[in-house]
Amino acid sequence: MAIPDLTSEEIEDGVAKPLELSVDRIAGVSKVKTQSSDGSFVMDVHFKKGAGEDELKDVQQLVTHFSHASSLTLEQPTVNVERPSPRRETRG
Repeated sequence: MAIPDLTSEEIEDGVAKPLELSVDRIAGVSKVKTQSSDGSFVMDVHFKKGAGEDELKDVQQLVTHFSHASSLTLEQPTVNVERPSPRRETRG
């Protein structure tokens, strides 16, 4: 998420970590990791098995709320859904 004019430390302390802690409290979230750099940060959210659209919407709403509350303009997160490949059974 782009936040122009802020250093990686400012983003980490003032945006990424607080947002990470809040997202981690959402039911259905199993892991949250952020990586900050000057002017932006990336947040990876991993969901528990069985989590669905409701949990994803909760994360998106939290980002929107955080953006308004902090007077920062945060873009909505890009969502990449990775699903494990089906396991192939071997017989032998």
